[in-house]
Amino acid sequence: MKKERDRSFFAMLTASAAAVAVTQAAREAVYLPYQLSHPVPSFACEQTLDLSEKSPERYGVEKAAEMLDKKGKTVGYAVDGYAYGFNAKTPIRIRCRISPDGRELYGIELLSQSESEYYGDRIRLSSFQQQFTGRLYPLLLSSDSGRGTHIDGLTGATVTTRAALRLVDGAARFVRFQLQ
Repeated sequence: MKKERDRSFFAMLTASAAAVAVTQAAREAVYLPYQLSHPVPSFACEQTLDLSEKSPERYGVEKAAEMLDKKGKTVGYAVDGYAYGFNAKTPIRIRCRISPDGRELYGIELLSQSESEYYGDRIRLSSFQQQFTGRLYPLLLSSDSGRGTHIDGLTGATVTTRAALRLVDGAARFVRFQLQ
Protein backbone atom coordinates (compact mmCIF):
# COMPACT_ATOMS: atom_id res chain seq x y z
CA MET A 1 0.00 0.00 0.00
CA LYS A 2 2.79 2.40 0.96
CA LYS A 3 4.75 1.60 -2.23
CA GLU A 4 1.67 2.25 -4.34
CA ARG A 5 1.06 5.57 -2.57
CA ASP A 6 4.73 6.54 -3.07
CA ARG A 7 4.51 5.63 -6.76
CA SER A 8 1.34 7.72 -7.16
CA PHE A 9 2.98 10.66 -5.39
CA PHE A 10 6.08 10.37 -7.59
CA ALA A 11 3.91 10.19 -10.76
CA MET A 12 1.94 13.30 -9.70
CA LEU A 13 5.16 15.13 -8.88
CA THR A 14 6.67 14.22 -12.27
CA ALA A 15 3.49 15.25 -14.12
CA SER A 16 3.42 18.57 -12.24
CA ALA A 17 7.05 19.30 -13.06
CA ALA A 18 6.43 18.49 -16.74
CA ALA A 19 3.37 20.78 -16.80
CA VAL A 20 5.38 23.63 -15.27
CA ALA A 21 8.18 23.14 -17.82
CA VAL A 22 5.74 23.10 -20.76
CA THR A 23 3.93 26.19 -19.45
CA GLN A 24 7.22 28.06 -19.02
CA ALA A 25 8.38 27.10 -22.52
CA ALA A 26 5.07 28.24 -24.02
CA ARG A 27 5.21 31.53 -22.09
CA GLU A 28 8.75 32.20 -23.32
CA ALA A 29 7.80 31.41 -26.92
CA VAL A 30 4.93 33.89 -26.78
CA TYR A 31 6.33 36.71 -24.63
CA LEU A 32 10.13 36.55 -24.99
CA PRO A 33 10.33 38.18 -28.45
CA TYR A 34 8.66 41.29 -27.00
CA GLN A 35 11.16 41.58 -24.16
CA LEU A 36 14.31 41.27 -26.26
CA SER A 37 15.95 44.26 -27.87
CA HIS A 38 16.20 43.74 -31.64
CA PRO A 39 19.00 45.09 -33.87
CA VAL A 40 18.42 48.56 -35.26
CA PRO A 41 19.55 49.20 -38.86
CA SER A 42 21.70 52.18 -39.71
CA PHE A 43 20.50 54.76 -42.19
CA ALA A 44 22.34 57.28 -44.36
CA CYS A 45 19.71 59.97 -44.87
CA GLU A 46 16.07 60.96 -44.42
CA GLN A 47 13.69 62.18 -47.13
CA THR A 48 10.72 64.24 -45.91
CA LEU A 49 7.35 62.86 -47.00
CA ASP A 50 4.32 64.81 -48.21
CA LEU A 51 1.55 64.04 -45.72
CA SER A 52 -1.15 66.27 -47.20
CA GLU A 53 -3.35 63.31 -48.17
CA LYS A 54 -2.47 61.00 -45.28
CA SER A 55 -4.61 62.35 -42.36
CA PRO A 56 -1.65 62.72 -39.97
CA GLU A 57 -3.73 64.55 -37.33
CA ARG A 58 -5.79 61.38 -36.76
CA TYR A 59 -2.62 59.71 -35.48
CA GLY A 60 -1.04 62.67 -33.68
CA VAL A 61 1.62 63.01 -36.38
CA GLU A 62 3.21 66.31 -37.43
CA LYS A 63 5.73 65.14 -40.02
CA ALA A 64 7.39 62.01 -41.35
CA ALA A 65 10.48 61.10 -43.31
CA GLU A 66 11.64 57.99 -45.07
CA MET A 67 14.92 56.62 -43.65
CA LEU A 68 17.21 55.38 -46.42
CA ASP A 69 20.37 53.29 -46.31
CA LYS A 70 23.46 54.02 -48.45
CA LYS A 71 21.90 52.24 -51.44
CA GLY A 72 18.67 54.25 -51.24
CA LYS A 73 16.60 51.38 -49.81
CA THR A 74 13.94 52.27 -47.23
CA VAL A 75 14.97 50.91 -43.83
CA GLY A 76 12.27 52.69 -41.83
CA TYR A 77 10.44 55.92 -41.11
CA ALA A 78 11.15 58.82 -38.78
CA VAL A 79 7.79 60.06 -37.52
CA ASP A 80 7.40 63.20 -35.40
CA GLY A 81 4.36 62.89 -33.19
CA TYR A 82 2.68 64.76 -30.37
CA ALA A 83 0.43 63.91 -27.44
CA TYR A 84 -0.80 65.79 -24.41
CA GLY A 85 0.39 64.59 -21.03
CA PHE A 86 -0.10 66.16 -17.62
CA ASN A 87 0.49 69.63 -19.05
CA ALA A 88 -2.61 69.91 -21.22
CA LYS A 89 -1.50 73.21 -22.78
CA THR A 90 1.75 72.10 -24.43
CA PRO A 91 2.12 68.68 -26.08
CA ILE A 92 4.98 66.26 -25.71
CA ARG A 93 6.80 65.92 -29.05
CA ILE A 94 8.79 62.79 -29.84
CA ARG A 95 10.52 61.52 -32.99
CA CYS A 96 9.90 57.80 -33.42
CA ARG A 97 12.05 55.71 -35.73
CA ILE A 98 9.97 52.78 -36.94
CA SER A 99 10.49 49.77 -39.22
CA PRO A 100 8.98 49.91 -42.74
CA ASP A 101 6.17 47.53 -41.74
CA GLY A 102 5.37 49.50 -38.57
CA ARG A 103 5.84 46.48 -36.31
CA GLU A 104 9.14 47.42 -34.65
CA LEU A 105 10.26 50.57 -32.90
CA TYR A 106 13.91 51.40 -33.59
CA GLY A 107 13.99 54.13 -30.96
CA ILE A 108 12.64 57.48 -29.80
CA GLU A 109 14.06 60.96 -29.42
CA LEU A 110 12.38 63.55 -27.24
CA LEU A 111 11.97 66.76 -29.25
CA SER A 112 10.18 68.91 -26.67
CA GLN A 113 8.07 68.70 -23.53
CA SER A 114 6.77 70.98 -20.79
CA GLU A 115 5.76 68.42 -18.20
CA SER A 116 5.98 69.14 -14.48
CA GLU A 117 9.45 69.26 -12.98
CA TYR A 118 10.55 66.10 -11.06
CA TYR A 119 7.68 64.04 -12.44
CA GLY A 120 6.81 64.10 -16.13
CA ASP A 121 10.01 65.96 -16.90
CA ARG A 122 11.84 62.64 -16.42
CA ILE A 123 10.80 61.45 -19.89
CA ARG A 124 13.90 63.32 -21.07
CA LEU A 125 16.14 60.83 -19.22
CA SER A 126 18.01 58.36 -21.40
CA SER A 127 17.04 55.53 -19.02
CA PHE A 128 13.39 56.07 -19.97
CA GLN A 129 14.00 56.56 -23.70
CA GLN A 130 16.34 53.57 -24.08
CA GLN A 131 13.52 51.20 -23.11
CA PHE A 132 12.00 51.85 -26.53
CA THR A 133 15.07 50.93 -28.60
CA GLY A 134 14.66 47.86 -30.80
CA ARG A 135 11.26 46.85 -29.40
CA LEU A 136 8.26 45.16 -30.99
CA TYR A 137 4.75 46.62 -30.94
CA PRO A 138 2.41 46.75 -29.11
CA LEU A 139 3.89 48.71 -26.21
CA LEU A 140 2.31 48.42 -22.78
CA LEU A 141 3.04 49.86 -19.37
CA SER A 142 4.70 47.24 -17.18
CA SER A 143 1.67 47.44 -14.86
CA ASP A 144 -0.69 46.48 -17.73
CA SER A 145 -1.31 42.88 -18.62
CA GLY A 146 -1.17 41.56 -22.14
CA ARG A 147 1.13 40.40 -24.87
CA GLY A 148 3.54 43.10 -25.95
CA THR A 149 6.65 45.00 -24.94
CA HIS A 150 6.33 46.22 -21.39
CA ILE A 151 7.77 49.66 -20.67
CA ASP A 152 8.53 50.77 -17.13
CA GLY A 153 6.51 53.88 -16.35
CA LEU A 154 7.74 56.88 -14.43
CA THR A 155 6.68 56.73 -10.79
CA GLY A 156 4.29 59.57 -10.09
CA ALA A 157 3.99 60.44 -13.79
CA THR A 158 1.53 57.91 -15.16
CA VAL A 159 -0.29 60.51 -17.29
CA THR A 160 2.97 61.56 -18.94
CA THR A 161 4.09 57.96 -19.49
CA ARG A 162 0.74 56.98 -21.02
CA ALA A 163 0.89 60.05 -23.29
CA ALA A 164 4.34 58.98 -24.53
CA LEU A 165 3.06 55.43 -25.20
CA ARG A 166 -0.03 56.82 -26.97
CA LEU A 167 2.22 59.01 -29.14
CA VAL A 168 4.56 56.13 -30.06
CA ASP A 169 1.59 53.85 -30.79
CA GLY A 170 -0.01 56.53 -32.99
CA ALA A 171 3.22 56.87 -34.97
CA ALA A 172 3.34 53.10 -35.57
CA ARG A 173 -0.31 52.99 -36.64
CA PHE A 174 0.39 55.88 -39.02
CA VAL A 175 3.22 53.89 -40.63
CA ARG A 176 1.10 50.72 -40.87
CA PHE A 177 -2.07 52.31 -42.21
CA GLN A 178 -0.90 55.39 -44.13
CA LEU A 179 2.60 54.64 -45.40
CA GLN A 180 2.21 50.99 -46.48
